[in-house]
Amino acid sequence: MLARYAGHVGGSQRAASAVVSLAAGYLSVWCAYSLGATALQWGLHEAQLATAMMAPATTTLSATTLIAAGLYQFTPLKRACVLRCHPPYPGLFDTLGEPAQRGSYRAGLRQGLDCMGCCWALMAVMFAVGVMNILWIAVLGIVMVIEKTQPQRWISPLIGVLFLAWGLALLVSTGVVSAFF
Repeated sequence: MLARYAGHVGGSQRAASAVVSLAAGYLSVWCAYSLGATALQWGLHEAQLATAMMAPATTTLSATTLIAAGLYQFTPLKRACVLRCHPPYPGLFDTLGEPAQRGSYRAGLRQGLDCMGCCWALMAVMFAVGVMNILWIAVLGIVMVIEKTQPQRWISPLIGVLFLAWGLALLVSTGVVSAFF
């Protein structure tokens, strides 16, 4: 993304400044997301829904998190964000006519929001499997890379079906689902 943007901006001094501004906008979105996720983790810990090791304290929390993430995979917003976060990054160059710093920063914000819209639910699954679980960090990271680099439309729904099935299986195992039937 950064190299492609630098190639469109042109000129070494201007390109370097524009790329730094683009990266700053993109990272601003992810820093805000990280602060929100950290606050959520603290809140879950304080409510005794997460352990000191940052793992879920209840199966119901895991199940509902997986179900929510699974449902999001089917939304039009998810599909739109995946399409915009996938190369050639539609809309990334819409701000080229603006002053370099401001336009590049706004383009980075927009791209960061698109990528966050693509990945936030997958990253929220960490609350279901344990925030510090290195295996799940790697697995979900690979899933995100596949989803963002492969243009097939069936990948997000497949992930959604897997999360929904997993979440429902957890609810059934706890007896929560049987209480409704």
